Amino acid sequence: MSSKDELFQSIWLELDSTKKGFIYGKDLPDLVTKTLDASNGSIETIEKDKRLLLEKFAKEQSYTKLYKVIVDDTLKKLIGMTCSDLVSDRSINIVKPSIPIRKVGTGEENKDKNELYALKQQLREKEVIIKSKDEKLDALQENVELYKKKYDHLVDEFKYYKKTIGKQRRLSEEMNVNSENSISSEENVENKNFDLRNEFFIEEFRRQINEQSKVINKLKDQIQTNPAISGYDGTKTKQNNSFYWNNIPVFISRQFTTFLVIISVLGFVSSLYFRFITTDDSLLIGLDNVDGGESWFRRNPLISSIDWLVGEKISEDNDNGGASYREMTKEDIEAYNKIFSRS
Repeated sequence: MSSKDELFQSIWLELDSTKKGFIYGKDLPDLVTKTLDASNGSIETIEKDKRLLLEKFAKEQSYTKLYKVIVDDTLKKLIGMTCSDLVSDRSINIVKPSIPIRKVGTGEENKDKNELYALKQQLREKEVIIKSKDEKLDALQENVELYKKKYDHLVDEFKYYKKTIGKQRRLSEEMNVNSENSISSEENVENKNFDLRNEFFIEEFRRQINEQSKVINKLKDQIQTNPAISGYDGTKTKQNNSFYWNNIPVFISRQFTTFLVIISVLGFVSSLYFRFITTDDSLLIGLDNVDGGESWFRRNPLISSIDWLVGEKISEDNDNGGASYREMTKEDIEAYNKIFSRS
């Protein structure tokens, strides 16, 4: 082994104290400086631009692993020299820290030992390189497994979406067919519902008409069987009454019936008030004129009919317990017919 190689080995062991087989990028400037110092050189002998490149490399790639076999190539790219170029042959100061000095034997033994040492060193370097390649291979294998999993996931997702889209397509086709059938069925249902509603309304109208007809017939029977009406003025009065009753409308609205009830109640109350509070007929607000003629009360059809109804009720009470109130006059009949007839 030459003196240059021994110098390089001693400096390398200083930087690689744990014997990992590599140094970091941040240690490269120290390797150059120590090599120059050992050969009585200086870092200043290197051009400034190259020194800046070396410092930049140490900062940007501080933890890049530099193995012994690639250090010369790295230095060649950065400063244009190898480790051997940095060492001067004129003066070499080799410092071997904590390395025992071997006894120098014969020339053949030293040569064999040196060769053996060199081979071991190369083997160690190869092992480091193989280990690094194994690590890279493991990393690549992990990437392959990761990409394989992603590929399998994409295949499963594609199958799922394909299956889902097929289901949606079949459902849409079935919905289109069902919608066409449902349109015709909905039309039939609407027609049936329309017929049912019409029948309901018709039956309701019939029921109301029947109820009102029963009420009207009951009123007709009560009036025709009343002796105060049926026994007056012989055949002519009966003919007039039958004529008016035959022309009574079949349908009487509820509003009109309510109006008649209210008017009847008011007339009944007012008639009772004047008849029982006032004893003198001349004070009944002109019920009879002083000249003996018909008063405005008897000439008014509405008031005359109300008076007749009140008088009829009182006469029925008197028939049960006393004398009749009075008989129905012709004017009363005409007033009654005007209210309960068409005209």
